[in-house]
Amino acid sequence: MMSKDYKLNIEKKVDETWKSQVEKEKERIRSDEPKRSQGNSGPSQPAQKETAGEQERQGPGSESAFQIFISSLGIQTLMHLGELPNPMTQQPELQMDQAKHMMDILEMLQQKTKGNLTSTEAQLLDDLLYELRMKYIARIQAISEPPPGAAR
Repeated sequence: MMSKDYKLNIEKKVDETWKSQVEKEKERIRSDEPKRSQGNSGPSQPAQKETAGEQERQGPGSESAFQIFISSLGIQTLMHLGELPNPMTQQPELQMDQAKHMMDILEMLQQKTKGNLTSTEAQLLDDLLYELRMKYIARIQAISEPPPGAAR
């Protein structure tokens, strides 16, 4: 049996155009920073709550995404509590087990992200959990109380 060594003439192609795109994006962000800070430095503008370190850690736009995510979980919880109508049926639906589950998820997120959130994000999560817990307790009490005029 005869063995031949074949040299395959395969040229490896690597697309490195993404590197230049990333550098352009970084430069654009750097050039936009002075404009944003100048616009917010006037005396009539409210002071920013986050430190520069918090903003850098989160990156541009990530705070908004986290806030939207947390808010969407809160809206789902409100729907399960019957506070908002189900978008499919346009009727309020009471699902206390699901509401409790959603609050547990929010609490887990609070614990797992502790120390990694901006002050605005942490406050949003704290306030949302407090409000949802109060509504949950009120709903439990309303369910367990007999209707007015009912015999005990």
